[in-house]
Formats: sequence, C-alpha cells, structure tokens
Amino acid sequence: MSKRFRRLFYYLFLFAFLISAPLVVLYTAGYRYQPGLGKIVRTGVLSLTSTPKGADVYIDRQLQSEKTPAIIDTIPAGEHLFRIEKKGYSSWEKTLMIESNLTTFASSVLLFLDQAPRLSLSQTIPLFSPSPDGSRIAFLTTTDSWVELWLFSNKDQTTTLLTRRSFSYSDSLELSWSPDGMVLLLFSPENYSESVLIPLSLEEAPSFSELVQPIQDMWWDVQRSHHLFLQNEKTLFEFDVSKGETTELFALNGTAMSATNGYYLAETISDRTVVSHRTSSETTILAYLPLGTYEFQTLPTNTFLLLYETTHQRLVLLDASGSDQPILLNTQAPLWHWENALLVYSNGFDLHVYDAEKHLDTTLTRTSEEITDLAWYPNQPYLLYSQNEIIYALELDHRGTRNITPLVQGNSIQKIWTDETGYFLYFYGKIEDKTGLYSKRLQR
Repeated sequence: MSKRFRRLFYYLFLFAFLISAPLVVLYTAGYRYQPGLGKIVRTGVLSLTSTPKGADVYIDRQLQSEKTPAIIDTIPAGEHLFRIEKKGYSSWEKTLMIESNLTTFASSVLLFLDQAPRLSLSQTIPLFSPSPDGSRIAFLTTTDSWVELWLFSNKDQTTTLLTRRSFSYSDSLELSWSPDGMVLLLFSPENYSESVLIPLSLEEAPSFSELVQPIQDMWWDVQRSHHLFLQNEKTLFEFDVSKGETTELFALNGTAMSATNGYYLAETISDRTVVSHRTSSETTILAYLPLGTYEFQTLPTNTFLLLYETTHQRLVLLDASGSDQPILLNTQAPLWHWENALLVYSNGFDLHVYDAEKHLDTTLTRTSEEITDLAWYPNQPYLLYSQNEIIYALELDHRGTRNITPLVQGNSIQKIWTDETGYFLYFYGKIEDKTGLYSKRLQR
C-alpha cells in the first residue's frame, strides 16, 4: 500500500474516531436522537413490572416492542402517558414524569382478569363469617326452631354441617373465629351459657368451667390462638381451648389481650377508659381514652395497639411503647383493615390510609355513595372496596391519577375478602336475581 493511501486511511480513522467518541459519550449520558423532534434530546429510563407478565406497553399511545417486565431507556425527559394492556384483563394507565439520566419505577402494576363472578353458594344467609385466611366460610341457617351451623370450603366447593342446636336467643347469635381460624365460637350476648365452641382440629369440643358461670362476656385473645377470655361479674379468666383448662386471672371492668410479658387492659375507671400494660410486678398506664366499650383488634406487630369503640364506632391506634404522645389515630371508622404497617379505614364515605411507620395519614378517595366494606389485596399496594352495587380495586400509587378499576357489578354487596394469594375475590351479594356467595377469579 502506498504512503498516500496509508495517510488517507489514517485520516479516515481519525475522523471516524473524532465523530464517534462524542456520540458514544452522549449515548452513555442518556442522549438520543428523536426523529419526530428532529434533534438530540436527553432521555430517562422506565422500569415497568406487571402482574401478569407479558403485557403490551404503550407510550403516548404508541405500541412499544417491549412487553412487561420491561426496561425502556429511550424515553425523552418530561411527562408521558403510559398504558399497559393484556387481552382478557383490565388495563392500567398513568401519566409519569421521566427525568433525564434517572430511572422511574412502576413496579407493582396489577391487571385483573375480566371474568364474570361465579355463584358458589346459592341461598340467602342471615349470618356468615369468613375464616381469617379467607379459605372457608361459616354460616347459619334456621329451620323451624333449629339453628344449623355450616362450613363452606372455597377450595373444593363443599359444605359440611358442623352442629344443629336450639337456642333461646336465635335472633341475636354471633359467629367468631379464633385468630388462627381453627376454632369457631357460636354465641349470643343475651345468654353466654348457651355458647358453643367448635374446634375444627379437635375430636371433642371442650366445655367451659363451672367456676366462670355465669359468663357475662367472652372474646378471643387476639395475640394467642385457641385462648378465649371469659368474664363473670367479678373476675377475668383465660380458657385454653386446646387443653380445656381455665385459669383465673384478676378482677377487671373492661377488656384485655395478652402481651409478650403480661396483659394489655382497657378498663373503665371513674369517667374514662384507661389503657395499661399489666405485668406480674407492675401496671403501666399507656393512655387515657373517652369512656366507652372498647375491643382490642388483631395486629401484625406488637409495636401498636388497635382498639375499636363499638358504641360510637371509633377506631383508636396507640403506640404501645409508652411514649408521651401515645394516641396516633382517633377517628370514627366502622370499616378498617390492617396490612403490614398500613391501616386503611373509612367512615363510609372517605377512604384513608394511615402509615404507622411514617405517622402519615393520606386521603385516598371520597365517594357520594356509602362504602359497604374494604380489604387489602394481598402483598400488593392495592385496596379493594365495595359499595352497594359495585366492587373496585384502588391502587395506592399517588403519581398522576390513581387507577380505580371496577371488578364486579351487582346488588346488595355486603362483604368482600380475598384468599391469601389474591387469586380469588369473594363476596356476598346479588347478581341479577340470584343472591348468595360469589367468587371471582382475579389472577391465573
């Protein structure tokens, strides 16, 4: 090769390097050429994950080649409309801000199956109660003077008769599950002596000790499975259902639940309710509350105490550590549900979520029609709530506009819940002319 050609190749390679090196630097820094704009702009990244996977992605109404889960790194900085679609499912749409050289995440997008609900139990049920894990439903039927307690399994769609009895106050019967869902309590506040315990894992149901009679109140210990508090006129007792043993505790005018060390109490003293922590050696006052009838509620953590005042339908969240400001939340809320550190609650028209770790209360939505029930979707930042004729799924992501997805159209919807996986939604209501227990598949 002649010297002239070698020099020509040298300058060509030098020219290519001088052109390509800045382009590589600009590309690495997030700059892209946008044909529609006719210029180079700086871009950001979107990380997108959905349940189910394999959904189509639209950016500003343009279909992309990627499917979820996707990382798209060619999006110009600024606001963009994103949409996710999959055949047979609901869609998701949100306006998000993309910032240059940064990653924006939309990592918990739920698409719900577009399937009609299935009628699982076709009958009018005067009283029913789902198990804590949502897998079974205990319900009552009345025939002449007899009351029958049945158990329906969502998994295999079978119904089992648990007991058939006659009660003096059949119109005031109540159903209550133990915290682990292994024992059923059927009782009437008008006559606790007729209460029936039905352990689903024991061959024989234990009976209450005679030393407790006459029983004036009873409730499950929300911290310990198979333990039931019994109260007569003077004394509080603890009944171990699995062993059939009764332990006398102490005098109490109020309610209680067990703690890691001792008991938490909410008792009437003079003209107020005093919440305290009682151990074998001392009693520490945690908070003073307005006089009322309080019940301790189940929580996934020992850091807080949740009480419900039944007369005025007030929900009280307390710091259990004995801080100077123990009352974190005190509001009227006949509906609530707790998941991890998030407490969702409603007065029937406003829907709030309280973050107990951040001590932050957020209004999710307000409705003109009364909310009849609510429940968390398992392990996802989504909330389910019902009104008389419809069930919605509401996402917690506040960016842009929260997606509110209609799931069910019906009538007289009274109760909603899911199984532990979130694959199935259950509710009691009426669709067309059929009343009963329905199930709707949400995921495959």
